[in-house]
This record gives sequence, C-alpha cells and structure tokens, in this order.
Amino acid sequence: MPAESTPPPPSISPQGSREEAQSHLETLAKRLLTLPERGMRREIMGEYFAKLSLEVQVEFLHLLAMRSAAFSEYRTALVAFQDLSVATHGLHYEHSRELYEAARVRGYKHVQRLLLSTPAQRQDERPPRGHHHLAEVTLGERKSLARQQNIYMLEKLLLDPDPSVIRMLLQNPRITEKEVLLIATRRPNQPQILQEIARHARWFRRLSVQIALCKNPYTPVPVILQYLPSLPTPELKEIRDMAQVHPHVLEALAEILNIRDAARYYQSDRTPSPIQHAPPPDDPPTQNSKERLFSALERLRIKTDEEINEEAPQDPAPEEES
Repeated sequence: MPAESTPPPPSISPQGSREEAQSHLETLAKRLLTLPERGMRREIMGEYFAKLSLEVQVEFLHLLAMRSAAFSEYRTALVAFQDLSVATHGLHYEHSRELYEAARVRGYKHVQRLLLSTPAQRQDERPPRGHHHLAEVTLGERKSLARQQNIYMLEKLLLDPDPSVIRMLLQNPRITEKEVLLIATRRPNQPQILQEIARHARWFRRLSVQIALCKNPYTPVPVILQYLPSLPTPELKEIRDMAQVHPHVLEALAEILNIRDAARYYQSDRTPSPIQHAPPPDDPPTQNSKERLFSALERLRIKTDEEINEEAPQDPAPEEES
C-alpha cells in the first residue's frame, strides 16, 4: 500500500474569486446593518459565510479586514465574523485550519490573525482576589448578590474573580459605564472576565470601554483585534506606543494606520501628512473616491503583507482549543 501523502495547499487565484467575494461582502454588510441584535448578526454571518467556497471565503475575509479599517459600515460585519466561535454555524477547527493555510499561501497575515486564538499579552497563574468582605461568601451567594440593587454590595462585587459573577453584574441595571470601566481597566485581571465585557450586548458598543479593553494587557488578542478598526487614530497611536503590546496587535495597528493614511489621500486628493488624523468613522467619502480608495488599498495591503512575510517568521497553524 502506498504511503499516504499530505494533500497540497489549495491552489488559489486571488483575482478569480475577489469579485465574487466583493459582491457577497457588500450584500452581507448592508444586511447586517439592518439587524438590531448582535446575536442575530452573528448567526446570519455564520449561515451566509458557510455557503461560500473556500477561495471566496479567504478573499471575503481579506476585503473585510481591509475595508473595516477605514469605513464604519464594514465593522459590524467584522464583529459578526469574530463572534462565530459561539454561533450555530460557527467555524469548526478543520475549516479554520484550511482557511489559515489558504491565507498563508496568499500572504494574507491580516486574515491569519483573524483565525488565531491568541492569548492575552499577560496572564497570571493565580486570579486576582475578590473583596475581602466577601472572602467567605460562596459562588452561588455572590451570583445572587450580583442581581440585587444594593450599590454598595455591587461595588464590592466589581472585584469578584469569577467570570460568571461578572456576567450577572453586567446585566444589573444599577451598573453604569463607570463601574464597567473599573472592571475593564483593572490590572491584574483575568482574560475571561474581560471577554465577558466584550461579549455583552450593551457594553461592547461603548467607545470608552473598547479603548480600555484594548489598552489592558490582560485582554485576549482576538478581542483587541475586533475593536481596533473602530478606534480613533489618536487612540491607535497611543496603544502602539505602549510598553506591553502583543506583536499581532502591533502588526494590525501598522496596517490600519497605513490604510487610514491612504483613505485621507483619496478623500482629499492631497498627500497625507504623518500628523493628520483619520476622518470621522461615520463620514464616508463619495462612492467615486471610495472605489478609487479600494483599488489603492489592494495594492497597499498586498505590498505591506509581502514586506511583513519577508521580515517575520511564519506563524504556526492555529492550535485546537481544549
């Protein structure tokens, strides 16, 4: 019996499937913007994405990552894709590996990053302690207290080390953005607790919460990558200059800032200055300038990834989560 050989990576022609991917992205992005709930958007994304061929899926993700960096109308679709880990039609491990390999063949490091379950920059072996007044209170009692209205007790529960208690707390109507920011900025922290904030239907939309999560080294890298395209340029540069930033986050920051530089040029027809800020996210350019920008970003993104691939070692395939 002949030895089993490893199948070659998919043969992919970017230009052959990009037009189809662009059509699907435009259709889906518009549809998702009409849906009121994050869970609905996640399920529609999963169902739609599963029907595309592998080649179209890779180009779809390439265009999605690129356009969400400059235009707000694509960011809802980006969040919906990154929520697929908990979707009915989510990506299973083997499919993620195939997408990762196809993206590697094309040099799409930005797509590879979307498919990795990268841990936080910092993780402590021991979780931080909760409030000393609650040291003898059981988990069930603390979860019950998190549903009550006593603000003094709720403030003590902000320090709770169990993600399930924080989940209950985030649902409590007495909790405001001020309290959520106290959890999001706490260091040391647990990635699972910060993930609870990122998944919350109300709090994940707040810009101040997004910024706090992106600046916390205990936040899982996929959460940071999910939020970066939505942040104003000054905050992106501030995160870039921080001391503890994951290499994948630094790569994504460089790409987003490059794309926004190109966006300023094609919206104003003048050479961008390094100190200019990106246009407001909700102020899209005219359709003609957007089409010209898309064409330019294709060249910019491919060139950027080729340079990164030459300078950096290749990432391993994503590890299967236990």
